[in-house]
Amino acid sequence: MGQGQEALAEMSLDNFAKNGGWVFLQNIHLMATWLPTLERRLEICAETGHDDFRCFLSAEQPMFAGNPSPMVKSIPESILQSCIEIANEAPTDAKSNLRMAYANFGEDKWATMDGDEKKIVDTKNALITLCVFHTMLLGRSKFGAQGWSRKYPFNTGDLTISSDVLVNYIKANPEPPYEDMKYLFGEIMYGGHITDPWDRRVDNTYLEVLLGPHTVTAFEVIPGFPLPPPEETNYDGYRQYIEEKMPMEDPTMYGLHGNAGIGNLIAACEAVFGTIAELSGGGGGGSGGAKKETVVAGMVEEYLERLPENFNMFEINSRIQEKTPYVMIVLQECTRMNALLGEVRRSLIELRLGLQGALNMSDAMEVLSESMFTGKVPPGWGAMAYPSKKALVAWFADLLDRVQQLVDWSDSLTLPLSVWIPAMFNGQAFLTAIKQTTARRDNLPLDLMDLLCDVTTVLDPKLVADPVDDGALIHGMYMEGARWDTENGVIAESFLKELHPVMPVVHAYAKKYPAFEERTGGKNPEYYVCPCFTTTARGGTYVFQATIKMAEEHRASKWVLAGAALLMTAE
Repeated sequence: MGQGQEALAEMSLDNFAKNGGWVFLQNIHLMATWLPTLERRLEICAETGHDDFRCFLSAEQPMFAGNPSPMVKSIPESILQSCIEIANEAPTDAKSNLRMAYANFGEDKWATMDGDEKKIVDTKNALITLCVFHTMLLGRSKFGAQGWSRKYPFNTGDLTISSDVLVNYIKANPEPPYEDMKYLFGEIMYGGHITDPWDRRVDNTYLEVLLGPHTVTAFEVIPGFPLPPPEETNYDGYRQYIEEKMPMEDPTMYGLHGNAGIGNLIAACEAVFGTIAELSGGGGGGSGGAKKETVVAGMVEEYLERLPENFNMFEINSRIQEKTPYVMIVLQECTRMNALLGEVRRSLIELRLGLQGALNMSDAMEVLSESMFTGKVPPGWGAMAYPSKKALVAWFADLLDRVQQLVDWSDSLTLPLSVWIPAMFNGQAFLTAIKQTTARRDNLPLDLMDLLCDVTTVLDPKLVADPVDDGALIHGMYMEGARWDTENGVIAESFLKELHPVMPVVHAYAKKYPAFEERTGGKNPEYYVCPCFTTTARGGTYVFQATIKMAEEHRASKWVLAGAALLMTAE
Protein backbone atom coordinates (compact mmCIF):
# COMPACT_ATOMS: atom_id res chain seq x y z
CA MET A 1 0.00 0.00 0.00
CA GLY A 2 1.04 3.58 -0.56
CA GLN A 3 -0.01 6.77 -2.24
CA GLY A 4 -2.39 6.17 -5.13
CA GLN A 5 -3.20 2.55 -4.23
CA GLU A 6 -6.61 3.22 -2.66
CA ALA A 7 -8.67 2.67 -5.82
CA LEU A 8 -6.79 -0.52 -6.75
CA ALA A 9 -7.24 -1.91 -3.22
CA GLU A 10 -10.96 -1.14 -3.20
CA MET A 11 -11.42 -2.72 -6.63
CA SER A 12 -9.59 -5.86 -5.49
CA LEU A 13 -11.70 -6.10 -2.33
CA ASP A 14 -14.94 -5.77 -4.29
CA ASN A 15 -13.86 -8.29 -6.92
CA PHE A 16 -12.65 -11.01 -4.57
CA ALA A 17 -15.49 -10.47 -2.08
CA LYS A 18 -17.90 -11.13 -4.95
CA ASN A 19 -16.15 -14.02 -6.68
CA GLY A 20 -14.02 -15.50 -3.86
CA GLY A 21 -10.28 -15.39 -3.39
CA TRP A 22 -7.59 -13.91 -1.17
CA VAL A 23 -6.49 -10.28 -0.96
CA PHE A 24 -3.27 -9.21 0.77
CA LEU A 25 -2.92 -5.51 1.65
CA GLN A 26 0.63 -4.76 2.75
CA ASN A 27 1.82 -1.90 4.98
CA ILE A 28 -1.59 -0.45 5.74
CA HIS A 29 -0.01 1.82 8.37
CA LEU A 30 1.06 4.02 5.44
CA MET A 31 -2.60 4.74 4.62
CA ALA A 32 -3.93 6.14 7.89
CA THR A 33 -6.46 8.47 6.22
CA TRP A 34 -7.88 5.63 4.10
CA LEU A 35 -8.29 3.13 6.93
CA PRO A 36 -11.82 4.26 7.91
CA THR A 37 -12.86 3.46 4.33
CA LEU A 38 -11.20 0.05 4.62
CA GLU A 39 -13.02 -0.50 7.91
CA ARG A 40 -16.42 0.03 6.25
CA ARG A 41 -15.47 -2.10 3.20
CA LEU A 42 -14.52 -5.00 5.44
CA GLU A 43 -17.81 -4.74 7.33
CA ILE A 44 -19.68 -5.03 4.03
CA CYS A 45 -17.50 -7.94 2.92
CA ALA A 46 -18.19 -9.73 6.20
CA GLU A 47 -21.94 -9.48 5.59
CA THR A 48 -22.18 -10.13 1.84
CA GLY A 49 -18.82 -11.56 0.81
CA HIS A 50 -18.13 -14.94 -0.81
CA ASP A 51 -17.49 -17.86 1.56
CA ASP A 52 -14.00 -18.31 0.09
CA PHE A 53 -13.06 -14.63 0.47
CA ARG A 54 -10.17 -13.83 2.82
CA CYS A 55 -8.40 -10.52 3.46
CA PHE A 56 -4.91 -10.40 4.92
CA LEU A 57 -3.44 -7.17 6.30
CA SER A 58 0.11 -6.34 7.28
CA ALA A 59 1.52 -3.36 9.17
CA GLU A 60 4.69 -2.43 10.95
CA GLN A 61 5.35 -4.82 13.80
CA PRO A 62 4.67 -2.28 16.60
CA MET A 63 1.08 -2.04 15.42
CA PHE A 64 0.14 -5.49 16.68
CA ALA A 65 2.60 -5.76 19.57
CA GLY A 66 1.09 -3.37 22.07
CA ASN A 67 3.77 -0.79 21.34
CA PRO A 68 2.86 2.70 22.62
CA SER A 69 3.74 4.25 19.26
CA PRO A 70 1.28 6.96 18.13
CA MET A 71 0.80 4.96 14.91
CA VAL A 72 -1.00 2.24 16.87
CA LYS A 73 -4.03 4.50 17.17
CA SER A 74 -4.29 4.83 13.39
CA ILE A 75 -5.64 1.28 13.01
CA PRO A 76 -9.43 1.34 13.61
CA GLU A 77 -10.40 -0.70 16.63
CA SER A 78 -13.01 -2.76 14.79
CA ILE A 79 -10.34 -4.00 12.34
CA LEU A 80 -8.10 -5.13 15.20
CA GLN A 81 -11.01 -6.85 16.96
CA SER A 82 -12.18 -8.75 13.89
CA CYS A 83 -8.72 -9.91 12.82
CA ILE A 84 -6.70 -12.90 13.90
CA GLU A 85 -3.51 -11.05 14.81
CA ILE A 86 -0.08 -12.59 14.30
CA ALA A 87 2.97 -10.71 15.53
CA ASN A 88 6.52 -11.57 14.57
CA GLU A 89 8.79 -10.35 17.34
CA ALA A 90 12.36 -11.12 18.23
CA PRO A 91 12.81 -13.05 21.50
CA THR A 92 13.75 -11.00 24.54
CA ASP A 93 16.74 -13.10 25.63
CA ALA A 94 20.17 -13.30 24.00
CA LYS A 95 20.30 -17.10 23.87
CA SER A 96 17.12 -17.41 21.83
CA ASN A 97 18.18 -14.60 19.52
CA LEU A 98 21.59 -16.17 18.93
CA ARG A 99 19.99 -19.57 18.32
CA MET A 100 17.58 -18.08 15.77
CA ALA A 101 20.33 -16.08 14.09
CA TYR A 102 22.61 -19.08 13.61
CA ALA A 103 19.69 -21.22 12.39
CA ASN A 104 19.66 -19.15 9.18
CA PHE A 105 22.91 -20.79 8.04
CA GLY A 106 24.41 -24.18 7.35
CA GLU A 107 27.77 -25.71 6.52
CA ASP A 108 27.40 -24.49 2.96
CA LYS A 109 28.57 -21.09 4.20
CA TRP A 110 32.16 -22.30 4.50
CA ALA A 111 31.96 -25.10 1.93
CA THR A 112 32.73 -22.55 -0.81
CA MET A 113 36.27 -21.99 0.53
CA ASP A 114 37.62 -24.87 -1.60
CA GLY A 115 39.18 -26.65 1.34
CA ASP A 116 41.35 -23.69 2.42
CA GLU A 117 41.55 -24.43 6.15
CA LYS A 118 42.53 -20.89 7.14
CA LYS A 119 39.63 -19.33 5.27
CA ILE A 120 37.25 -21.92 6.67
CA VAL A 121 38.38 -21.06 10.20
CA ASP A 122 38.11 -17.32 9.51
CA THR A 123 34.63 -17.79 8.07
CA LYS A 124 33.40 -19.84 11.02
CA ASN A 125 34.72 -17.34 13.57
CA ALA A 126 33.44 -14.32 11.68
CA LEU A 127 30.02 -15.89 11.07
CA ILE A 128 29.34 -16.73 14.71
CA THR A 129 30.63 -13.27 15.64
CA LEU A 130 28.23 -11.70 13.14
CA CYS A 131 25.39 -13.65 14.75
CA VAL A 132 26.45 -12.33 18.16
CA PHE A 133 26.51 -8.79 16.75
CA HIS A 134 22.97 -9.28 15.40
CA THR A 135 21.90 -10.64 18.79
CA MET A 136 23.35 -7.65 20.65
CA LEU A 137 21.55 -5.18 18.41
CA LEU A 138 18.19 -6.93 18.83
CA GLY A 139 18.49 -7.54 22.57
CA ARG A 140 19.70 -4.07 23.40
CA SER A 141 16.33 -2.55 22.47
CA LYS A 142 14.65 -3.96 25.60
CA PHE A 143 16.66 -1.55 27.75
CA GLY A 144 14.81 1.43 26.35
CA ALA A 145 16.56 4.66 25.49
CA GLN A 146 19.72 3.56 27.26
CA GLY A 147 19.95 0.74 24.74
CA TRP A 148 18.82 2.65 21.65
CA SER A 149 17.78 6.31 21.59
CA ARG A 150 15.26 5.38 18.89
CA LYS A 151 13.62 2.15 17.73
CA TYR A 152 15.10 0.45 14.65
CA PRO A 153 13.73 -2.42 12.51
CA PHE A 154 16.80 -4.68 12.47
CA ASN A 155 15.78 -7.92 10.78
CA THR A 156 16.95 -11.29 9.54
CA GLY A 157 17.53 -9.88 6.06
CA ASP A 158 20.29 -7.65 7.45
CA LEU A 159 21.96 -10.72 8.92
CA THR A 160 21.75 -12.98 5.85
CA ILE A 161 22.91 -10.31 3.41
CA SER A 162 25.79 -9.41 5.72
CA SER A 163 26.76 -13.08 5.87
CA ASP A 164 26.92 -13.25 2.07
CA VAL A 165 29.20 -10.21 2.04
CA LEU A 166 31.34 -11.78 4.75
CA VAL A 167 31.82 -15.03 2.82
CA ASN A 168 32.58 -13.28 -0.46
CA TYR A 169 35.13 -10.93 1.10
CA ILE A 170 36.97 -13.67 2.96
CA LYS A 171 37.01 -15.88 -0.13
CA ALA A 172 38.31 -13.11 -2.41
CA ASN A 173 41.14 -11.85 -0.17
CA PRO A 174 44.31 -13.45 1.25
CA GLU A 175 43.45 -11.99 4.66
CA PRO A 176 39.95 -11.11 5.88
CA PRO A 177 39.36 -7.37 5.16
CA TYR A 178 37.83 -6.67 8.55
CA GLU A 179 37.81 -2.88 8.18
CA ASP A 180 35.86 -3.13 4.92
CA MET A 181 33.39 -5.58 6.42
CA LYS A 182 32.89 -3.45 9.53
CA TYR A 183 32.11 -0.44 7.38
CA LEU A 184 29.60 -2.36 5.27
CA PHE A 185 27.87 -3.92 8.28
CA GLY A 186 27.95 -0.88 10.55
CA GLU A 187 27.24 1.89 8.07
CA ILE A 188 25.16 0.21 5.36
CA MET A 189 23.56 -3.12 6.24
CA TYR A 190 22.59 -2.36 9.84
CA GLY A 191 23.59 1.28 9.91
CA GLY A 192 21.15 2.02 7.11
CA HIS A 193 18.34 1.73 9.66
CA ILE A 194 20.00 4.04 12.18
CA THR A 195 19.13 7.73 12.16
CA ASP A 196 20.66 8.87 15.44
CA PRO A 197 24.45 9.49 15.31
CA TRP A 198 24.93 8.34 18.91
CA ASP A 199 23.17 5.05 18.13
CA ARG A 200 25.38 4.68 15.08
CA ARG A 201 28.37 5.03 17.38
CA VAL A 202 27.06 2.13 19.49
CA ASP A 203 26.53 0.00 16.38
CA ASN A 204 30.07 0.63 15.12
CA THR A 205 31.59 0.14 18.57
CA TYR A 206 30.09 -3.36 18.79
CA LEU A 207 31.79 -4.21 15.50
CA GLU A 208 35.06 -2.66 16.67
CA VAL A 209 34.99 -4.82 19.79
CA LEU A 210 33.77 -8.04 18.15
CA LEU A 211 35.20 -8.20 14.64
CA GLY A 212 38.86 -7.96 13.68
CA PRO A 213 42.16 -9.83 13.72
CA HIS A 214 41.43 -10.61 17.37
CA THR A 215 38.38 -12.69 16.37
CA VAL A 216 40.12 -16.02 16.98
CA THR A 217 39.61 -19.15 19.06
CA ALA A 218 38.92 -18.41 22.76
CA PHE A 219 38.09 -14.75 22.08
CA GLU A 220 35.10 -13.84 24.30
CA VAL A 221 32.43 -12.43 22.01
CA ILE A 222 30.18 -12.28 25.08
CA PRO A 223 31.54 -12.21 28.64
CA GLY A 224 31.88 -15.87 29.58
CA PHE A 225 31.21 -17.07 26.03
CA PRO A 226 34.49 -17.62 24.11
CA LEU A 227 34.62 -18.78 20.51
CA PRO A 228 35.04 -22.58 20.28
CA PRO A 229 37.87 -24.20 18.27
CA PRO A 230 36.47 -23.91 14.71
CA GLU A 231 38.68 -26.67 13.32
CA GLU A 232 36.99 -29.09 15.73
CA THR A 233 33.43 -27.79 15.33
CA ASN A 234 30.86 -28.42 12.61
CA TYR A 235 27.48 -26.73 12.20
CA ASP A 236 25.69 -28.96 14.73
CA GLY A 237 28.61 -28.51 17.11
CA TYR A 238 28.10 -24.75 17.09
CA ARG A 239 24.40 -25.16 17.80
CA GLN A 240 25.15 -27.45 20.73
CA TYR A 241 27.81 -25.06 21.97
CA ILE A 242 25.26 -22.21 22.02
CA GLU A 243 22.78 -24.35 23.97
CA GLU A 244 25.32 -25.51 26.56
CA LYS A 245 27.77 -22.63 26.96
CA MET A 246 25.67 -19.50 26.57
CA PRO A 247 25.72 -17.65 29.94
CA MET A 248 22.63 -16.53 31.83
CA GLU A 249 20.85 -13.42 30.59
CA ASP A 250 22.31 -10.26 32.11
CA PRO A 251 22.65 -6.59 31.01
CA THR A 252 26.44 -6.95 31.17
CA MET A 253 26.22 -9.26 28.13
CA TYR A 254 25.37 -6.18 26.10
CA GLY A 255 28.03 -4.01 27.69
CA LEU A 256 25.47 -2.32 29.95
CA HIS A 257 25.57 -1.99 33.72
CA GLY A 258 23.24 -4.08 35.88
CA ASN A 259 21.25 -0.92 36.63
CA ALA A 260 19.96 -1.00 33.05
CA GLY A 261 17.90 -4.06 33.98
CA ILE A 262 16.43 -2.21 36.96
CA GLY A 263 15.58 0.76 34.75
CA ASN A 264 13.90 -1.59 32.28
CA LEU A 265 11.66 -3.04 35.00
CA ILE A 266 10.81 0.42 36.34
CA ALA A 267 9.83 1.57 32.85
CA ALA A 268 7.60 -1.49 32.41
CA CYS A 269 5.87 -0.82 35.74
CA GLU A 270 5.37 2.84 34.86
CA ALA A 271 3.81 1.85 31.54
CA VAL A 272 1.37 -0.54 33.25
CA PHE A 273 0.32 1.89 35.96
CA GLY A 274 0.14 4.75 33.46
CA THR A 275 -2.29 2.71 31.37
CA ILE A 276 -4.37 1.89 34.44
CA ALA A 277 -4.48 5.56 35.44
CA GLU A 278 -5.48 6.56 31.92
CA LEU A 279 -8.27 3.99 31.77
CA SER A 280 -9.64 4.84 35.22
CA GLY A 281 -9.08 8.59 35.14
CA GLY A 282 -12.12 9.60 33.13
CA GLY A 283 -14.96 10.16 35.62
CA GLY A 284 -18.46 10.12 34.18
CA GLY A 285 -21.52 11.78 35.59
CA GLY A 286 -22.95 11.49 39.07
CA SER A 287 -20.89 11.75 42.25
CA GLY A 288 -17.70 10.68 40.42
CA GLY A 289 -17.95 13.61 38.02
CA ALA A 290 -18.74 16.03 40.84
CA LYS A 291 -15.70 14.85 42.79
CA LYS A 292 -13.52 15.29 39.74
CA GLU A 293 -14.75 18.86 39.18
CA THR A 294 -14.12 19.70 42.84
CA VAL A 295 -10.58 18.36 42.72
CA VAL A 296 -9.78 20.16 39.46
CA ALA A 297 -11.31 23.41 40.70
CA GLY A 298 -9.11 23.27 43.80
CA MET A 299 -6.02 22.65 41.68
CA VAL A 300 -6.89 25.55 39.39
CA GLU A 301 -7.12 27.97 42.32
CA GLU A 302 -3.88 26.67 43.83
CA TYR A 303 -1.92 26.93 40.60
CA LEU A 304 -3.23 30.41 39.80
CA GLU A 305 -2.24 31.57 43.26
CA ARG A 306 1.30 30.14 42.96
CA LEU A 307 1.89 31.12 39.34
CA PRO A 308 4.47 33.94 39.08
CA GLU A 309 3.86 37.14 37.15
CA ASN A 310 5.27 37.55 33.68
CA PHE A 311 8.65 39.21 33.26
CA ASN A 312 8.54 42.93 32.44
CA MET A 313 10.61 42.88 29.27
CA PHE A 314 10.45 46.66 28.82
CA GLU A 315 11.94 47.23 32.28
CA ILE A 316 14.64 44.59 31.73
CA ASN A 317 15.62 46.08 28.37
CA SER A 318 15.83 49.56 29.88
CA ARG A 319 18.59 48.40 32.26
CA ILE A 320 20.76 46.77 29.59
CA GLN A 321 24.01 48.63 28.92
CA GLU A 322 25.57 46.13 26.49
CA LYS A 323 23.89 43.25 24.72
CA THR A 324 26.50 40.58 25.34
CA PRO A 325 25.82 36.95 24.33
CA TYR A 326 24.88 36.12 27.93
CA VAL A 327 22.46 39.06 28.12
CA MET A 328 20.83 37.93 24.88
CA ILE A 329 20.36 34.49 26.39
CA VAL A 330 18.51 35.79 29.44
CA LEU A 331 16.30 37.94 27.20
CA GLN A 332 15.43 34.92 25.04
CA GLU A 333 14.74 32.75 28.08
CA CYS A 334 12.51 35.38 29.71
CA THR A 335 10.56 35.82 26.46
CA ARG A 336 9.91 32.10 26.16
CA MET A 337 9.03 31.83 29.84
CA ASN A 338 6.51 34.66 29.41
CA ALA A 339 4.86 32.71 26.60
CA LEU A 340 4.61 29.61 28.81
CA LEU A 341 3.37 31.50 31.88
CA GLY A 342 0.84 33.33 29.73
CA GLU A 343 -0.53 30.09 28.29
CA VAL A 344 -0.75 28.44 31.72
CA ARG A 345 -2.53 31.48 33.21
CA ARG A 346 -4.92 31.89 30.27
CA SER A 347 -5.93 28.23 30.19
CA LEU A 348 -6.42 28.05 33.96
CA ILE A 349 -8.61 31.16 34.03
CA GLU A 350 -10.62 29.81 31.10
CA LEU A 351 -11.08 26.45 32.83
CA ARG A 352 -12.16 28.16 36.06
CA LEU A 353 -14.86 30.04 34.19
CA GLY A 354 -15.93 26.81 32.53
CA LEU A 355 -16.22 24.98 35.85
CA GLN A 356 -18.22 27.89 37.27
CA GLY A 357 -20.64 27.74 34.33
CA ALA A 358 -19.67 31.13 32.91
CA LEU A 359 -18.30 29.52 29.73
CA ASN A 360 -19.17 26.41 27.76
CA MET A 361 -16.63 23.64 28.26
CA SER A 362 -14.61 23.33 25.04
CA ASP A 363 -12.58 20.31 23.96
CA ALA A 364 -9.36 22.07 25.03
CA MET A 365 -10.82 22.75 28.49
CA GLU A 366 -11.92 19.12 28.82
CA VAL A 367 -8.40 17.94 27.94
CA LEU A 368 -6.89 20.35 30.47
CA SER A 369 -9.30 19.20 33.18
CA GLU A 370 -8.64 15.52 32.45
CA SER A 371 -4.87 16.05 32.44
CA MET A 372 -4.92 17.87 35.77
CA PHE A 373 -7.11 15.20 37.35
CA THR A 374 -4.83 12.38 36.19
CA GLY A 375 -1.65 14.26 37.13
CA LYS A 376 -0.31 14.74 33.60
CA VAL A 377 1.15 17.86 32.03
CA PRO A 378 -1.59 19.27 29.74
CA PRO A 379 -0.67 19.09 26.03
CA GLY A 380 -1.15 22.84 25.62
CA TRP A 381 1.40 23.55 28.34
CA GLY A 382 3.84 20.93 27.13
CA ALA A 383 3.79 22.37 23.60
CA MET A 384 4.97 25.76 24.94
CA ALA A 385 7.43 24.28 27.44
CA TYR A 386 10.71 22.37 27.45
CA PRO A 387 11.05 18.57 27.06
CA SER A 388 10.09 16.90 30.33
CA LYS A 389 8.76 13.54 31.53
CA LYS A 390 7.75 14.77 34.98
CA ALA A 391 4.25 14.37 36.36
CA LEU A 392 2.18 17.53 36.75
CA VAL A 393 2.95 18.27 40.43
CA ALA A 394 6.70 17.86 39.96
CA TRP A 395 6.56 19.72 36.64
CA PHE A 396 4.87 22.76 38.19
CA ALA A 397 7.36 22.86 41.09
CA ASP A 398 10.16 22.63 38.54
CA LEU A 399 8.60 25.52 36.59
CA LEU A 400 8.69 27.74 39.67
CA ASP A 401 12.36 26.91 40.25
CA ARG A 402 13.18 27.76 36.64
CA VAL A 403 11.39 31.09 36.96
CA GLN A 404 13.37 31.91 40.12
CA GLN A 405 16.71 31.45 38.33
CA LEU A 406 15.54 33.79 35.57
CA VAL A 407 14.34 36.33 38.16
CA ASP A 408 17.77 36.41 39.82
CA TRP A 409 19.57 36.53 36.47
CA SER A 410 17.36 39.24 34.95
CA ASP A 411 17.61 41.41 38.08
CA SER A 412 21.42 41.56 37.97
CA LEU A 413 21.97 40.95 34.22
CA THR A 414 25.28 39.35 35.16
CA LEU A 415 26.17 35.72 34.59
CA PRO A 416 25.44 33.61 37.72
CA LEU A 417 28.43 32.01 39.44
CA SER A 418 27.03 28.66 38.29
CA VAL A 419 24.19 28.31 35.79
CA TRP A 420 21.50 25.68 36.31
CA ILE A 421 21.57 24.74 32.62
CA PRO A 422 18.74 22.16 32.76
CA ALA A 423 16.43 25.05 33.73
CA MET A 424 16.87 26.70 30.34
CA PHE A 425 14.60 26.30 27.35
CA ASN A 426 17.60 26.24 25.03
CA GLY A 427 20.76 24.99 26.72
CA GLN A 428 22.51 24.79 23.37
CA ALA A 429 22.15 28.53 22.92
CA PHE A 430 23.87 29.18 26.24
CA LEU A 431 26.79 26.93 25.31
CA THR A 432 27.02 28.74 21.97
CA ALA A 433 27.14 32.01 23.94
CA ILE A 434 30.21 30.67 25.76
CA LYS A 435 31.92 30.12 22.40
CA GLN A 436 30.77 33.52 21.13
CA THR A 437 32.19 35.31 24.15
CA THR A 438 35.57 33.60 23.78
CA ALA A 439 35.63 34.17 20.03
CA ARG A 440 34.98 37.90 20.47
CA ARG A 441 37.60 38.19 23.18
CA ASP A 442 40.29 36.42 21.15
CA ASN A 443 39.13 37.86 17.81
CA LEU A 444 38.54 34.40 16.30
CA PRO A 445 35.80 33.07 13.99
CA LEU A 446 32.97 31.36 15.86
CA ASP A 447 33.14 28.26 13.66
CA LEU A 448 36.70 27.62 14.83
CA MET A 449 35.70 27.33 18.48
CA ASP A 450 35.47 23.95 20.25
CA LEU A 451 33.53 23.49 23.46
CA LEU A 452 35.38 21.62 26.21
CA CYS A 453 34.27 20.49 29.65
CA ASP A 454 36.16 19.87 32.89
CA VAL A 455 34.33 18.28 35.82
CA THR A 456 35.19 20.10 39.05
CA THR A 457 35.27 18.73 42.60
CA VAL A 458 32.43 21.02 43.76
CA LEU A 459 29.28 19.01 44.44
CA ASP A 460 27.07 21.86 45.71
CA PRO A 461 26.80 24.87 43.36
CA LYS A 462 26.06 27.10 46.36
CA LEU A 463 29.68 26.60 47.44
CA VAL A 464 31.01 28.32 44.31
CA ALA A 465 32.59 31.53 45.62
CA ASP A 466 34.15 33.18 42.56
CA PRO A 467 33.38 33.30 38.85
CA VAL A 468 35.70 31.53 36.43
CA ASP A 469 37.96 33.58 34.16
CA ASP A 470 37.08 31.61 31.03
CA GLY A 471 33.72 30.15 30.06
CA ALA A 472 31.07 29.39 32.67
CA LEU A 473 30.21 26.94 35.42
CA ILE A 474 27.10 24.80 34.88
CA HIS A 475 25.34 22.39 37.23
CA GLY A 476 22.19 20.30 37.66
CA MET A 477 23.09 17.41 35.35
CA TYR A 478 22.89 13.68 36.05
CA MET A 479 24.71 10.71 34.59
CA GLU A 480 23.15 7.50 33.31
CA GLY A 481 25.04 4.30 32.56
CA ALA A 482 28.02 5.40 34.68
CA ARG A 483 28.94 7.79 37.50
CA TRP A 484 31.56 10.41 38.21
CA ASP A 485 34.32 9.31 40.57
CA THR A 486 35.06 12.58 42.41
CA GLU A 487 37.98 11.15 44.31
CA ASN A 488 39.90 10.10 41.19
CA GLY A 489 38.38 12.62 38.78
CA VAL A 490 37.30 10.05 36.17
CA ILE A 491 34.16 8.36 34.85
CA ALA A 492 33.53 5.07 36.66
CA GLU A 493 31.04 2.21 36.84
CA SER A 494 27.73 2.96 38.52
CA PHE A 495 26.89 1.81 42.00
CA LEU A 496 24.15 -0.80 42.02
CA LYS A 497 20.65 0.71 42.35
CA GLU A 498 21.99 4.26 41.85
CA LEU A 499 20.46 4.87 38.44
CA HIS A 500 21.08 8.59 37.99
CA PRO A 501 23.89 9.95 40.18
CA VAL A 502 24.23 13.74 40.32
CA MET A 503 27.15 15.31 38.51
CA PRO A 504 29.38 17.90 40.22
CA VAL A 505 29.65 21.42 38.88
CA VAL A 506 31.11 21.38 35.35
CA HIS A 507 33.38 24.03 33.86
CA ALA A 508 32.44 24.62 30.22
CA TYR A 509 34.75 26.75 28.09
CA ALA A 510 35.86 27.23 24.50
CA LYS A 511 39.20 26.69 22.78
CA LYS A 512 40.34 27.08 19.20
CA TYR A 513 39.98 24.10 16.87
CA PRO A 514 41.30 21.33 17.03
CA ALA A 515 41.23 21.37 20.84
CA PHE A 516 38.29 18.92 20.97
CA GLU A 517 39.96 16.50 18.55
CA GLU A 518 43.22 16.62 20.50
CA ARG A 519 41.37 15.57 23.66
CA THR A 520 39.17 12.84 22.26
CA GLY A 521 40.96 11.64 19.11
CA GLY A 522 43.79 9.17 18.62
CA LYS A 523 44.00 5.48 19.46
CA ASN A 524 44.01 5.94 23.23
CA PRO A 525 42.09 9.13 24.09
CA GLU A 526 42.03 10.34 27.68
CA TYR A 527 38.51 11.73 27.37
CA TYR A 528 35.19 10.11 26.57
CA VAL A 529 32.87 12.02 24.24
CA CYS A 530 29.73 11.97 26.41
CA PRO A 531 26.43 13.08 24.84
CA CYS A 532 24.07 15.14 26.97
CA PHE A 533 20.29 14.75 26.57
CA THR A 534 17.41 16.69 28.06
CA THR A 535 15.45 13.69 29.37
CA THR A 536 15.86 9.96 29.84
CA ALA A 537 13.97 9.49 26.55
CA ARG A 538 17.19 10.67 24.81
CA GLY A 539 16.11 10.49 21.17
CA GLY A 540 15.44 13.99 19.81
CA THR A 541 16.55 15.76 23.02
CA TYR A 542 20.32 16.02 22.36
CA VAL A 543 21.96 19.15 23.81
CA PHE A 544 25.76 18.92 23.51
CA GLN A 545 28.73 16.59 23.78
CA ALA A 546 30.88 16.84 26.90
CA THR A 547 34.49 15.77 27.34
CA ILE A 548 34.66 13.41 30.34
CA LYS A 549 38.01 12.12 31.56
CA MET A 550 38.53 8.34 31.67
CA ALA A 551 40.82 6.11 33.74
CA GLU A 552 43.86 4.79 31.89
CA GLU A 553 42.70 1.18 32.06
CA HIS A 554 39.36 1.94 30.38
CA ARG A 555 38.69 2.50 26.69
CA ALA A 556 35.94 4.69 25.26
CA SER A 557 34.18 1.57 23.91
CA LYS A 558 33.33 0.53 27.47
CA TRP A 559 31.29 3.67 28.08
CA VAL A 560 29.78 3.73 24.60
CA LEU A 561 28.32 0.24 25.05
CA ALA A 562 27.27 1.10 28.60
CA GLY A 563 25.14 3.91 27.19
CA ALA A 564 26.91 6.44 29.42
CA ALA A 565 25.37 9.88 28.93
CA LEU A 566 24.61 13.09 30.78
CA LEU A 567 20.98 13.99 31.43
CA MET A 568 19.44 17.36 32.19
CA THR A 569 16.77 15.66 34.27
CA ALA A 570 16.60 12.23 35.87
CA GLU A 571 12.97 11.73 34.78
